[in-house]
Amino acid sequence: MMRPRPRWLPHSLAGPTQGLCAATILFLLLSHPFTQRAALIADVLLVVQLAGIIAVAAVATQSATGTRRTICLAIAIAACFAFLGRLSWTVFVVQNGSAPIRPLLEATTGASMQLTIAIGLLAVLARHRHRNWMRFEMLIDALLLSVAVSMLVVQADLGMSDNADASPLLRAFALSWNILAAANMVLVTLLLIWRGEALGSRVAVGLSLGLVTLALANFLYSRLVLLDGMSVPRSVFGLWTLTEMFLIYAISPRPSQQPLGESRESPMYASESAKVRTFSIVAAILIASWSGASVAFGGAPSPLLGFGLLAFGVLLALRAGHALFAQQQATVVLEHVALAERELSAILEQRVALRTEELAEAHRVLQRMWALGQQIALELNPGKVLQRFLEASVDVLRADGGAIGLVSDERISITTTSGHGDALAGASFAVQESTLGRVTRNGNPWTTSDARTERAGDDVLVCTEARGLVAIPLHRRAERIGAMFLFVRERRTITDREMAHVEAMADLLSVALANAELVETLRKAEWRFRTLFRAAPDAVLTVLQSGRIREANDAVQELVGMAPVQLVGRMLEDLVLPEDRSHLADQVARVMEGEEARFEVRVWHGHGVRIASLAARLLPEADPPQMLVVVRDMTADREMRARLAESERLASAGELLAGVAHEVNNPLSTISAFAQLLEREELSESQRESVEVIRSETMRASQVVRDLLTFARRSEGEVGSIDMNELVERTMRLRMHDLKSRSVHCETVLATDLPYVTADARQIQQVLLNLLTNASQAMTPSGGGQLRIETRQDGDRVLLEITDSGPGIPADVRAHIFEPFFTTKEDGTGLGLSVSYGIIAAHGGRITIPKSTGEGTTFCVSLPAYDPNGNRSGGVATVLATPSPLEGVRMLFVTSDSTVRGSVQAFARLRGFHVTSASDGAAALACLRSEAFDLAVCDLDAPGLREPEFISSLRSQQPSLARKLLFLNAREDEEAGFQGKSLAKPFELDRMEGAAAVMLNGGKRVSGSQLMQS
Repeated sequence: MMRPRPRWLPHSLAGPTQGLCAATILFLLLSHPFTQRAALIADVLLVVQLAGIIAVAAVATQSATGTRRTICLAIAIAACFAFLGRLSWTVFVVQNGSAPIRPLLEATTGASMQLTIAIGLLAVLARHRHRNWMRFEMLIDALLLSVAVSMLVVQADLGMSDNADASPLLRAFALSWNILAAANMVLVTLLLIWRGEALGSRVAVGLSLGLVTLALANFLYSRLVLLDGMSVPRSVFGLWTLTEMFLIYAISPRPSQQPLGESRESPMYASESAKVRTFSIVAAILIASWSGASVAFGGAPSPLLGFGLLAFGVLLALRAGHALFAQQQATVVLEHVALAERELSAILEQRVALRTEELAEAHRVLQRMWALGQQIALELNPGKVLQRFLEASVDVLRADGGAIGLVSDERISITTTSGHGDALAGASFAVQESTLGRVTRNGNPWTTSDARTERAGDDVLVCTEARGLVAIPLHRRAERIGAMFLFVRERRTITDREMAHVEAMADLLSVALANAELVETLRKAEWRFRTLFRAAPDAVLTVLQSGRIREANDAVQELVGMAPVQLVGRMLEDLVLPEDRSHLADQVARVMEGEEARFEVRVWHGHGVRIASLAARLLPEADPPQMLVVVRDMTADREMRARLAESERLASAGELLAGVAHEVNNPLSTISAFAQLLEREELSESQRESVEVIRSETMRASQVVRDLLTFARRSEGEVGSIDMNELVERTMRLRMHDLKSRSVHCETVLATDLPYVTADARQIQQVLLNLLTNASQAMTPSGGGQLRIETRQDGDRVLLEITDSGPGIPADVRAHIFEPFFTTKEDGTGLGLSVSYGIIAAHGGRITIPKSTGEGTTFCVSLPAYDPNGNRSGGVATVLATPSPLEGVRMLFVTSDSTVRGSVQAFARLRGFHVTSASDGAAALACLRSEAFDLAVCDLDAPGLREPEFISSLRSQQPSLARKLLFLNAREDEEAGFQGKSLAKPFELDRMEGAAAVMLNGGKRVSGSQLMQS
């Protein structure tokens, strides 16, 4: 750390001092002759210069560090000694007016100055803290060289000195000046060799030149002033001034540079140190030899000098011997070091080879593990993952075989084998009795160098070739699922490193199995989602915020008539009618704000329009934002609602029709009854024909009313044996007026002996009505046509064919004609033929279109026959008038219609049986209390007859009569509840008579004589 500069020191005296030195040299050059006064001025200038160099050196000492600081301090102290000596000289001259002769004080300060410089140089060379400090041996060599130079100087001085006036003390000081100057030259030379880089070029040049000029000045001063007693010559003043200039140059930094400090140095190696020592010893020997030769061949002998040369020779011999011994010891040490280095090199080579082998093995293992990772990363089948893992483990361990077992239900099954482990393929062992099972249970690896000497499990015993063996547990999601063992066929100890490799691969397998399981789960989940998405019965769309369709399922094709791939990327509003697009945009905006929306719009389906119900909501955490839209086709629902409304309207019309029919039945019954009575009177031929017309027309009108009631009545389906011919006739009577109004000419071809069919008469009649309606509508645009209805038997089936002369059905329409809601009519519902198809199929039949051309269409209904030889029922019964099966029978007839009561009583009188009539339930019960009856005919529309009390009273009063009841206007449920038979109204008197006879005879049809006999 740089020390702070004292305030009393000037900032920089180097420049002024060097300027003063230059002025002094100029003064010395211009002063001719060099008088005593000029010498005094030179002395004063020299004293001032010395004061300046003291100040400059002090400032440099404060700012410098390390080697430079030591040099600056030595120069400052040496300058102080020089300043004292020169100052004493100058004071003496001023006081005495003449120069002193042989000044002892200046000789002393001069020697001290030289000694101070030598000490400073030695301190720099021997600085132990520095990495280039001179060792003790090298310092001794430097001193020997200095002594040799000093002896040479002494010898030269003795040879040159011829002044006997000088005192021995002055001679000694003069000799010391020269010896120290020579020693300083040697030291500075060594310093430049040793520490040149540390000093720098400026310090080295300035210090070298300064000491050379100082040595010359001191040599001249000692010879001329100290020994000869002369005044200080002008040349000495000049050399001293140059010395001061060079030293100031060396220790003062340039203005642009930092203060002097420690520079970075390169280390001095042993070879360079040996060179310097060798140079010093050789130089000292040469100098000593020169001095001895000089003493031997010239001049007067000097015992002291000879003794010095002898002692110096002994020192040189000892030093040379010591150097040779040290060199020998160094050689021995070097030999030992070389041997040790060879041994160390061999050990290192072995270790490097071993380490290289280990690294090669590690590289092979890592490369195999990397390859395994690449393989199992692309493999999602757990079985193949286990196979690849086992093969890699066998390769890494250099094993002869291996096997993997998985635990299931307290047993471990071998699922994967490799190499010689194939002997275990497909085997299964108990967990506690197998090595793999025990390793799986405890979760710790197990290894042995010889499986034959260990207590191994059953799985190892099966694999007889196994010797060296290792077993590793296998995990999946922190669950032990099994174990793997690898074996070799010779004794071998599995190392910890190999165990670590296999365990690391087991960890990799655990991750791979978990990933395979996750990927499989994800694949199944995605498959389920895709399946649900594609198989959804409703159209499902994902729509971006911009309204562009991102995904669509298969159901959209039925809704809009386009494939899903055609919809992706299109705008949702393109599917909607222009009138509904604003409503769609509002609802989409609501959904994108986080609300749910349900609304209906009309969408295009080819050239048609369908009604769609949309349910939309925003998908959470979707990026980019999008909504899920579920679209349901509501067209069929709307048509079904319209159909239901139409059905309700028809049901209301049917109820109204039923009421009207009941009102018409009563007068028709009266007309029919009286017409039958008139037929039994004595009439002329023309009158009888007129009465027959009245009766036949009445029967026709009553049949039409009865068919209308049958069609309009609401009831549960009832399956029974029906006559198809009778069903066709009854249905044709219902449709005859409509067909004639459309100019349709009908032709019926009904097969005789047609078998009955088992069916619901009302449903089959509905099918027939639908087919007749479609046929008449098809012929209406052409102004009418021909309609042919034919029944026939085809094996065990009854066929009904309806053929019209319409324009026919196109082939593309024929393929969809039985589909629900498919229609080609503007006001059609598309349900007629689909409902008919369902009814026929439910009865085990078929409805087909065997022919459809431009000349007409034929629909064929095929139903299974019930009993080809069975009797028909439901036809018009013909009862013989004579004799009456009811002759002598007492009948109770209850009806609110007085005309019908009168006609029945008149008919009874003609037929010979007795009829008691009543107008309501109360009158009927009164008759039952007063008279016994064989039979009762009750019109349930009469007041009080539908009351439960009437039947219960009848059964209590005349139990036998309760089993012989005929009902008029009875519903099916009432017929079953009252335990009687029903007659349709208006009825024929003959049919009533026959039904009554069957009732009385236990259900058998009999003639009048048979009934009387019974």
